[in-house]
Amino acid sequence: MKRTSLVIGASGQIGQHCLAALRRLGGTSIGTYKQHASTELISFDVTSIEQLDRIMDTRRPDVIYLTACIANVDYCEGHPDETYETNVIGVRNAVEAANRYDSKLVYLSSDYLFDGMAGPYDELTPAKPLSVYGWQKLAAEHSIAAFANDWLIIRTAVVYSWESQGKNFLYRLRNSLMQGRQIEVPADQISSPTYAPDLVRAMIQLVEQDEHGVFHVCGPRIATRYEFAVAAARAFGLNASLIVPVVTAELNQPARRPLKAGLMVGKIERTLGRPMLDFADGLREMAGSAPPC
Repeated sequence: MKRTSLVIGASGQIGQHCLAALRRLGGTSIGTYKQHASTELISFDVTSIEQLDRIMDTRRPDVIYLTACIANVDYCEGHPDETYETNVIGVRNAVEAANRYDSKLVYLSSDYLFDGMAGPYDELTPAKPLSVYGWQKLAAEHSIAAFANDWLIIRTAVVYSWESQGKNFLYRLRNSLMQGRQIEVPADQISSPTYAPDLVRAMIQLVEQDEHGVFHVCGPRIATRYEFAVAAARAFGLNASLIVPVVTAELNQPARRPLKAGLMVGKIERTLGRPMLDFADGLREMAGSAPPC
């Protein structure tokens, strides 16, 4: 079935891969940006009801992929009111628009919903966020589950890939190592590294199968940030000895991080009928492809 899809936040890492994958499948796919301009994308602010109504009335999407958010956890901690407008009010606006235009809403959430005391977590585990960002994600989820007519909530973790903004964890790691600089990486934060193209493949397949509800979509194997960083350095042929393991408390970050987090993938793998991609394979695929210009 050829659908019309709207990717809100298509200049971000997940949004870029989502829009590219949808365009390869055919149909009509529209992407938006807020700060990082592109000639292929439409300028758009999800906090503006007027802009949202305009794009919905013009494009009439069957599916809205809401990948836009302010994901800087420490920035959210220091600017709760500002980030609430995008991360919560913006989601409520999207819910209302999706209902008015009979669109399916697909929302990207996070393992930061959990306190990291006993991960990895399944979809039925009660949320207990530690940070403003986590609470905002939970509030957004509640709005979707309570009021959206047709929806998917996709929780993921530690997403990595090539992307045009070049600002995810692996870019910072790679740049430091290529310049011969040490980089401190937490050895006590456990999560589920997730390759963005594999995340997007799963997300689109869920839409194609007309699934509904909450799914944990991430890599199948948990690892500490340090273990993941070392694996990445080796995949890129860089000097892993420059990676310095530290405990999270030494980094003095404003927002608390879940330490033993990560997500279980049993539900998504049963639903898709295939395994999610292990980070060793994802890193190998990434290292064997060219970064964007």
